[in-house]
Amino acid sequence: PKMFNRWQVYKWQQAGKLTDLRKQHITAMYDGELSWTSHELSRFLEHIEGLPGKSLVIIHNDHGEEFWEHDGFEHNHTLYNDTTLGLLWVKPPGGTGQAGARSEHPATLQDIGPTAYEFAGFTDAPKTDGVSLLPAIRGAADAGWTRPIPIGHLQYGASQFAVVWDDHKYIVTTGTGAEELYD
Repeated sequence: PKMFNRWQVYKWQQAGKLTDLRKQHITAMYDGELSWTSHELSRFLEHIEGLPGKSLVIIHNDHGEEFWEHDGFEHNHTLYNDTTLGLLWVKPPGGTGQAGARSEHPATLQDIGPTAYEFAGFTDAPKTDGVSLLPAIRGAADAGWTRPIPIGHLQYGASQFAVVWDDHKYIVTTGTGAEELYD
């Protein structure tokens, strides 16, 4: 079908009707949505480039999706990178002078506010749990710029919590005490 929801996918799975072909179809539909979104974002950004003045553009998504990499589907049921890594894209006014630059420094959605406040020059910005990403964006963050990033809250499945720090991810399942550590 052209339209379906997560519950239908799980019903197909329970009934033994979630074939490899159906999985490929679901994944291809998602890829199509990403392609359409990318196209529309490029149109939007072209419009912003034509505006007078200075524009700070911040784009983010809140999670990734799993397509059976760990025998699961969609998001909000595991803390693996498939579902927890996302995009945080910042284009400062005038760019960074580093076209296509990527930062490997960890960031969260909580960092958006402090980053925007610092770009705007606020000296009395409210306190948040995030940090400004301006040093990383300008290429001025050193190798010591690191911090633990906590991850939690699952809507489906077992209760889990995780922390990412220094290229490692530790996951604990609270009901069983099962632990996982990834490098």
